[in-house]
Amino acid sequence: MVTSYGDFSDGTSVVNCAFDFGALIRIDLDSKAQSVLSRNAPEWGNLFRNPLGVTVDPAGRILVVNQNGGTALMGLDPDTGVQDAESPNTGTDRLVVPQRPAVTPAGDVVVSDFTLDDLEGGLVSVNLSSGAQSILRQDRSLFNNPLGVAVVTNRAPSAALSASPGLVAGGRQVSFDASRSTDPEALQLRYEWDLDGNGSFETAGGSTPTITRAYKGTTTLTARVRVSDPHGASAVAGAVVRVDSIRPVLSGLAVRGSTITYRLSEAARVTIQLQRKVRRGWRAVRTLRQNGVAGKNRLRVSSRASAARHRPRVRYRTRAFAVDAVGNRSSVVRLRVSAAAARRLRR
Repeated sequence: MVTSYGDFSDGTSVVNCAFDFGALIRIDLDSKAQSVLSRNAPEWGNLFRNPLGVTVDPAGRILVVNQNGGTALMGLDPDTGVQDAESPNTGTDRLVVPQRPAVTPAGDVVVSDFTLDDLEGGLVSVNLSSGAQSILRQDRSLFNNPLGVAVVTNRAPSAALSASPGLVAGGRQVSFDASRSTDPEALQLRYEWDLDGNGSFETAGGSTPTITRAYKGTTTLTARVRVSDPHGASAVAGAVVRVDSIRPVLSGLAVRGSTITYRLSEAARVTIQLQRKVRRGWRAVRTLRQNGVAGKNRLRVSSRASAARHRPRVRYRTRAFAVDAVGNRSSVVRLRVSAAAARRLRR
C-alpha cells in the first residue's frame, strides 16, 4: 500500500495530483500493477485530506494519517476501502500536523507530529477504542520536526542468580550475585531482592547486581532476584540457601584396645587427641582424625607399644570434638584411659 498525498504547492505553482486530497494505492507485488483502493470520494467516505503515513492494526484494518483536515487518523477496510474516522484533528486535539503512524503491542497507535504544541514536534498516542489523544513525548532537545516513527517490541531480560556459599552456618554471610543476568537490547537493569524467600521483593538494590545477607537459625529457603529493564519488562531467578545453626553432638566415646568408638548426630570431621598429664596441664601425644558419619563410628588405630618402661603414675585421657560441614563445632568430650590403653594408642 502506498499513500498519494494529493495537490501541493512547490512554491510557485500548484502541482495537481490525479486524486484530489490524495488516495491509497494498492500495488500488486507480482505484476507491479497499481489500483486505487480508496480515495476522497463519497463511495469511500470522503475523509482523505493529504494522507502521509500508513500501517495496519492488529485486526487487519489499514490505518492512514491525514496531514490536514478534520480527521487525523482513519481506518480503511482492506477489501472495500471504506473509510472510518478513528481520531480527529481539531483545535482542541493534541495532533496538529500528523505525519506517520505505528501500532504498539498494546494495540494503540503512536503518531509522529511535525509541530505539536512546542513547534518542534513530538509523539502522540491514540487510543483506537475511543480515539482519545495524549502526548507521549515532546522535548525540544530531542525533536526537531519529526516525520517517521516505528515501534520496536521490547524483549524481556533474562535473570540469573548464584548464592555463595549455598550451605552456611547461622550468622555467616551469604553473597548473592545476579551479574550473569542479561538484557537482549543491552539496556541497564535494575535489581530487587527477596532474600528471606517469602515471595515479597523487600530490598531494592538499584543497578548493583550483588548483595550479602546473614541468616540466623536453621532453615532452607529460596532467595530470589527480580531484574527489570527501563521499559518495565522483568524476569525472576532464585538460588537455594541452607542455613545450619545446629552443632553436631559427639557421644558414646569409648576406647577398647586399639579401637575407638563414638556416635555422631550428623556427619562431621572428628578430632581425637591422646593426652598425657604433665606438671602444668595436659600435653597431646597423638592426634587422630576421621570423617565421621551420622550414627555409630569406629576408628581402628595402628599402634606400636613404647619400648620405654611405663611409669604407672602417669595419667592419660582422650579429648574429642567434631566440626560439621559449615563449621559448627560440638562440645568437647573427654575420657580417662588406662596406661595400657594409652600404650596401644601411642605411635
